[in-house]
This record gives sequence, structure tokens and C-alpha cells, in this order.
Amino acid sequence: MKTSVINCMSRKHFPLNFSVKNVRYLIYAFFFLFLLLIISAFVFPQLFLQKVSSNNFDRNYIEYNLVQSRFEAVYSYLIACYDNKTSFFLSRPIRQLLLENVSLDHLPTPWYFQTQRAYQMLILLKKIQDIDSSFFINSIVNDMQVGTDTYDFFGPAFLWDFYKILKSLNATNQVPRENWIAMCIDDYNEHDGSFQPYKNGVSTIQWCKNAYFLLKELDALDLINWTKTTKFIQGLQLPDGSFQNPLLMGAGLPAATAYAYSFFNASCQIDLINSTQTYNILINFYTQNLFETKNCAVLSFLVDFTQENGYKFTKVFPNTTQLVQQLIISQSSYYGGFPNEWDLDPNSQVSSLSVDIISTSDVLKVLIDCNSLNLLNNEDITIKFPPMSSFYDSYNVTNPFFSIYTICPILITFILKRLHKRGNTLNLRN
Repeated sequence: MKTSVINCMSRKHFPLNFSVKNVRYLIYAFFFLFLLLIISAFVFPQLFLQKVSSNNFDRNYIEYNLVQSRFEAVYSYLIACYDNKTSFFLSRPIRQLLLENVSLDHLPTPWYFQTQRAYQMLILLKKIQDIDSSFFINSIVNDMQVGTDTYDFFGPAFLWDFYKILKSLNATNQVPRENWIAMCIDDYNEHDGSFQPYKNGVSTIQWCKNAYFLLKELDALDLINWTKTTKFIQGLQLPDGSFQNPLLMGAGLPAATAYAYSFFNASCQIDLINSTQTYNILINFYTQNLFETKNCAVLSFLVDFTQENGYKFTKVFPNTTQLVQQLIISQSSYYGGFPNEWDLDPNSQVSSLSVDIISTSDVLKVLIDCNSLNLLNNEDITIKFPPMSSFYDSYNVTNPFFSIYTICPILITFILKRLHKRGNTLNLRN
């Protein structure tokens, strides 16, 4: 058998015959082994980084242009604002915040105001069972205990809505009655009879109305001199019959006028104002808003007015069918929520910037009160950036070569094994 033996190597040191072909396979093996080591040096750190980045709050989503019913889209928007750790709600979903270039280090924290609005909506939608509200209840109950910072901070701006939410969840008795009363009265201004929204806040008609409703529910009206409160509210009435806000004197406002009417009606003092005049002023506010300003917050105040006084929104205000149609088509195609002005292009980025959980709940309040919520199920909408879609972690998106890094070591290991087997076979033949 003809062989080419390397002269500088003797059989004493190499019992097997090493042919030129064997050496070539050996060189190939060393080359691929070296390549394996180099690639492994990249792969293992990347695996580690992927593990670390998956713990971050950075979300790079994989779903775009999702077709949903309008109701599914707006419901997903609400739920996407929910924070599992606290049971509170953000003002906007994380995906929306990231697309608006909010830094991951400066994400807003969930707050009471948007949380109470979100809970009110889920209760009205009969979807409250879809989230775990136990942590929220425990948090509110703990915050309302004597000695906490929030006990001294909470006032009528929060208490009345908290009470209604906990009542819907059958949890009002978890906060002692005397705590509700003490927190409310703590923001009462003895000198003019007004109520602050919270500690050191500005007194307005809305907070006086909220305090009256809460203390009436708790059968504690006798603890306040309501004559002073009545004079405070009367002092904010303008000659045309509308009411103003202490922060914007001289201008009649829908909210102040609506809540003044509710206070006088609930306290059996409606004869102190020209109720017909005030009623017509609110209708004028509605008409002006319908054809000019188109602001969803104004609609929210007017819904409160009808609900608090036992009226029907569709009976008090005209052209509600037209209003409902305009509201529905204003739904943002970016995220699925509703903007604070319904005349904006729903497909524009400008409109998407004003979409949040407050404006979305304002629109839902109107649709529910007009018995038109079911219309959201009759039409589909394509959402460009679905807030509830699945997401990659940050590494998967930023490194497109990860799969190559992973497959190469496996492939090279297979090649080394084949070369080793081939070399052994040739040696045995020799």
C-alpha cells in the first residue's frame, strides 16, 4: 500500500500513519475548532444579555395593523393601562408612551385620578372581574387609615369617587365610617364654607358638591354649616346665570354650572337659582360644544349633570344620534382609545397624542348613557399599534444575528465530529 509519510515524524512518536490527507483534515479540524471558540465567545454573552434584557420594561412589539371590533380595541386600550403589580392604572399604555419617546427611566407612575376613572368604566362595562382589584381595595383601605400621609391628603376630589367604587365592589365597610367623615371635613374651610379638593388645594363648586353627596351618603350632613357653603357657591354665579371657577373668574363654565345645579337640587335649594335659566345654559353649552369646541371633558360634566339629577341625557340634550356617530368615528387608529377632541383626524399622529384613559372614559360615559355602547361591536377598526399585543425583549429586536450565533456552534461541532471520524477511518486504512 502506497503511503506518503512525513519524514520528520517517526513511528516512535506517532504509532499511526499520518498521510498528507490526514494532516489536511487535522488542519481543517483545528480551524473549525478555533472558529467554534471565537463564535462561542460571542454566543454565551449574548445569551446572558438576552436574559438580563428580558427583565427590563423595554417592549418592542411584534403586532401591527390589528383588525378588531371598535369595542375590543377600546377595551384593550383600557386594560393595557392596568399595572399588575399595584392594581392601579397608568394614564396611557406602555407602548403608547414608548412611541411618544418617553424614557424608560421616566415612565409615569400609576395615579389615583386615572385609576378611579378606569375602575368606574370597568364597572359600567361589567368587566371589573377581568382584573384583580383586591390589591387596589387593600391599597385604598390602607391609605385611609389614621396616621398615613394620604389620610391627611385625601379630600372630596378623591373620596366621593372612591366611595362609589368601593360600594360597587362591596368594600366600603372596610374603611371606618368615621375615617370617611374625618377626611372630608378636614378639607372644609370654616371661614367661607367651601371645600378643598385635597390638602392646600383650591376650593371649587365641584368639591363642595362631592362633599355634600358623600356626607349625605354617610348621614353626616349635620356636621357642616351648609348655609356658608350655599353662599360660597352663590357668590360664584355670574349675571347671565352661569357659574365660574375661582381659578378662572369672569367666565361661565359647563362644569361649574352643572355641579352648582346638582348641589342646589340635592340640598333642596333649587329655588335659590333660576333653575330653568341654568338648565337652558347647560343646553347652550352642549350645543356650542357639539358644533364648535367638540371637547369630550365637557360631555363628561354634562353626563354627571344628568345622572346626578335623575335626568336622561338623550332627553335633555338634542342631536345625540349625531353626537354618538361623531364620537365613534373619532376612535384613534393608532392605539384604540379616544382623543379629548372628537373633530381630529383619527388616523393622524396629532390626534393620537391626545388619547389617554381620561378622554377615553369620557367618551365611554356618553355612549353608555346614550345606550349606544353596542354600536362599537358593529364595526371593525385597524389599530396600527395594538397596546395589548405580544412583544419581543429588547435584545431580540436589536440583534438580528442571534440565530446565526446560536446555529454556528452546533454546525461546527457537527463538522468537527465528521472530520474526526474521517481521519480515524483513514488512519485505520493506513
